[in-house]
Amino acid sequence: MATTETFWKDLLARLPCLLVARVPGTCAGRVHSHHVATGSGKRSPYGMVRLCHEHHEGSSGLHGMGPKAFVRAYRVPGEREEGLWVWQAEDLATFLRYRVRLP
Repeated sequence: MATTETFWKDLLARLPCLLVARVPGTCAGRVHSHHVATGSGKRSPYGMVRLCHEHHEGSSGLHGMGPKAFVRAYRVPGEREEGLWVWQAEDLATFLRYRVRLP
C-alpha cells in the first residue's frame, strides 16, 4: 500500500496546471510540482501545487516573472503565492466531487 505522501503526489499528477481553466489556452508543457515558498526549512509534499512548464519556469511563469509579478498578472487569491493553495483546493474539490460519496 502506498504512503499518504505517495498518494498525494499521485493525485496531484492527475490534475492539470492550476491556470488551465483560469487562463484558457496559455498552458504549455508537462505539469510540474511547484513548492510554494514558505521559508527555507524542509519542504512538505503537501505544500506543492501543479503548474505546467510555461507557468512554472517559462517567461510567463512563476520563476520566469518572479512571484510578485506572477501573482499580480494572474490575480492569485490573497495577492500572495500561498493563494495558489486556494486554487488547488478548488480544483481538488471539483475533482473529488464526483468520485467521493459523503455521508
